[in-house]
Amino acid sequence: MFELLKGTHLDHHHVRLNAAFKADVMWWARFLGDWNGISMLPDVRARREQITFVTDASGGIGCGALWRSKWLQVKWSLVSESWHKTLKEESITMKELLPIIMAESLWGEE
Repeated sequence: MFELLKGTHLDHHHVRLNAAFKADVMWWARFLGDWNGISMLPDVRARREQITFVTDASGGIGCGALWRSKWLQVKWSLVSESWHKTLKEESITMKELLPIIMAESLWGEE
């Protein structure tokens, strides 16, 4: 279906469903009807420990990170003058990257 949608430019355009698309839907309908619910691929999510790692940044205020029970917070106004000037000129993407780098340098060994 996604391949068929590539040719459309507007949401209201109609898409003609071709024979390959219909055959694919029929295959999935038959497969799901016969499937016993057992996957041959291991569920790696079930064996992994739950890890919480969250970062965020604000364009004008600062950034922060949370990993397990540890956290960090930086206000842009409190960083050195040269960093403050650089951060004012940087995009939000760069500001979002900074707490990730800081968290890795603080907690990466763990």
